[in-house]
Amino acid sequence: MKKALYILALVLIISKYIVFNADGFWIVYLSMFGFVVLIALLGLSLIYFISIILNKSFNISIVMPLLISALSLVIIIYNPIGKAIEYFKSPIVLGGYCEHTVTYVSLSFREDGTFYHNPGNFLSNKSAEGEYRIKDDTIFLQFTKGMEDINTNDTLIIRSTYFEELSTDSLHHHVFKIETNHLND
Repeated sequence: MKKALYILALVLIISKYIVFNADGFWIVYLSMFGFVVLIALLGLSLIYFISIILNKSFNISIVMPLLISALSLVIIIYNPIGKAIEYFKSPIVLGGYCEHTVTYVSLSFREDGTFYHNPGNFLSNKSAEGEYRIKDDTIFLQFTKGMEDINTNDTLIIRSTYFEELSTDSLHHHVFKIETNHLND
């Protein structure tokens, strides 16, 4: 049972990061697989915990599988790896999102002059990155990666509570609600 807990904890963590890099309906299948692994890990952990209580054996080698299982749940829920990576990046000075029916488009502008664009594609992990510059109330984007599938204009106007695309396409126009604004700090 110990070995099964170790394996399930490892598979749960690996499946989380595979889902982040999957595309299309693989995301659905892998998420369902991860959910099954999560339920199996929780169930087996409960059974193992009850057996420890009934046997009254509390040394570290006996409790270690439960600690590893708990650690894997912490990694899945709180994403410390992603938070550590974000900590070492340049701070976000402006960020906003545009709500769609199923997803939302987001743009984050960093202090070092780079930006990250999440186009909000359903069942896709596509994104774009690049550099930006601000002149008065206008943001100019220079895409360097991922532009081929992005339907966003390269010029944005900053308003008081939002920024929006300068677009000639009236059918596809993004208005981003500002959720982070440290431009004047």
